[in-house]
Amino acid sequence: MKLSVLSALSAAFAMWFTIGTFAPYLPLYAAITLGASNFIVGMLSTVYFAVSTPMSTLMGYIVDKFGRPRLVIGISLVGLSMLNMLPIFVDRPEYLLVIRAFQGVFGASLIPLANLVASYELGAGKGVGYTGMFGALGFLTSTLSGGIISNYYGYPPVFIVSSFVALFSAILNLVSLIKIADVKPGTAKFKLKYLREIPFTIWIIYLCMFLRQAGGSGIWALFPLYLRDLGASDFIVGLAYTVSTTFQVCLMKYIAEKSEVKALKIFLIGLVLSALTFIGYYLAWNAYCLLYTSP
Repeated sequence: MKLSVLSALSAAFAMWFTIGTFAPYLPLYAAITLGASNFIVGMLSTVYFAVSTPMSTLMGYIVDKFGRPRLVIGISLVGLSMLNMLPIFVDRPEYLLVIRAFQGVFGASLIPLANLVASYELGAGKGVGYTGMFGALGFLTSTLSGGIISNYYGYPPVFIVSSFVALFSAILNLVSLIKIADVKPGTAKFKLKYLREIPFTIWIIYLCMFLRQAGGSGIWALFPLYLRDLGASDFIVGLAYTVSTTFQVCLMKYIAEKSEVKALKIFLIGLVLSALTFIGYYLAWNAYCLLYTSP
């Protein structure tokens, strides 16, 4: 595989590896090791998304205006690498909120820019498909390995591993700049009138997706602690996240192909399955039940 492609895919892998590390294991580390309340644990997700949402728009504007997406990816990964290791040095859970805020700054642009560069190299459909697959593999690897590592060595090595994964991808992307001309994406000015031209049916889809993500995010913020309350070990916590990702890796290509012609039907099926999954969380009587309805 060409370095120009591999570097972009490694960025998706590293970002999702980070997400797969911090989603299940930072709440456990905050609550068990640092004594954080459920409110602080929930705020770890809130702070991250509160920062990453506007930052993704800002970084998109910067890349549109000045180009150099590979450089932005490399710098972002260097920052993310340093931040991923910082939790092991704090002694109060409130400090984790600051770390998560800066993770939102450096991580906001990585997945969109990885999609952009991969699409430039491979074509839109194939590029997004490959970054999605590598991202899912990163999430799968981190959740599964994190459970094994934390069971034997505690939480600090889990964060250290995620730091080195991000650093390796950063080096790969920065080295690629020496041999490869950076992407110069085409730009188009955004105008408010474009919003008025969006069909009402599309707004309904946006609303449905918003509600699904709002419900899901609230669950996932405390999901590791809920699993612990049901008697799960760290390995089972990681496995619960891994099960879903494994199916995503296996089915991603098939779903992407079907979505080309049956997008609305696939979307509706996804919403129904999400609702059933969340109901399954409520009805579960032990942690092993959640392996069949993991996020």
